[in-house]
Amino acid sequence: MLLYYQSKNSVGNDYFECIRYYNYCCGAHMHRHPELIYVRDGSIEITVAAKTETLNKNSFALVLPHEIHEYCTHHDSIIDICIFSMDFIPTFSKELHQMQADSAAFTCSGSVTAFADANLFYHGQKPAFYMLKSVLYAIVCSFLEQTMLSPKTNKDDILIYKMINYIENNFQENITLKNMAKNLGYEEHYLSRCFHNSIPMHFSRYVNWYRVNAATELLKTSELSIAEIALESGFQSIRNFNRVFLELTGTTPTTSAKNNTTL
Repeated sequence: MLLYYQSKNSVGNDYFECIRYYNYCCGAHMHRHPELIYVRDGSIEITVAAKTETLNKNSFALVLPHEIHEYCTHHDSIIDICIFSMDFIPTFSKELHQMQADSAAFTCSGSVTAFADANLFYHGQKPAFYMLKSVLYAIVCSFLEQTMLSPKTNKDDILIYKMINYIENNFQENITLKNMAKNLGYEEHYLSRCFHNSIPMHFSRYVNWYRVNAATELLKTSELSIAEIALESGFQSIRNFNRVFLELTGTTPTTSAKNNTTL
């Protein structure tokens, strides 16, 4: 499993984004903000915290903060995905502290679904503050009526979030497992075992993979040179940057930059 930490969905206390996707698949990832999925048409298969469920038309799923999840359409599908910060629904946020849900999937009544459709799902602009709060509370009320919350029992689940956050905040530096263990207050071998159990790749490879993702974003959005992007992404030399980028993407940074220019 290649796990991606979506930093853009993990910032801001008033963050809200809602996008409509057609026949969309997304690999294993996680982020700080909860994610609401609504199947407008068709069906998708979603895996949240290692549990796989099928969502059919008019079904919802709520992915809680820092839960590893992935999903893919079965056939033709239309889904609305909303990412929002917990600050809009602080009472629910407090109730979720150190808790986990037995299922992400749920349904809403016709009136709640219509309420969400009219005021929450993508209409080209962010809903008004109090409207957003009211719709989200109506939805999570349905969620709580159909799922069971229980205390998180796997401490490794919490630790993996800390490790990935550490990588996100320090990938531009010379990260080592030893330094991360010291900073997080854990024994190095325990940290290594926990990391490998959750992300089946070597720690150094994951760090390089994260750096390449950061570099790819800069190649798309910035006017920086290849050398500057290499340094901004945590690589100490262009030679190493080119080698790792080619190994993980199958192309070179220069080729990738040219392709992005022509899009």
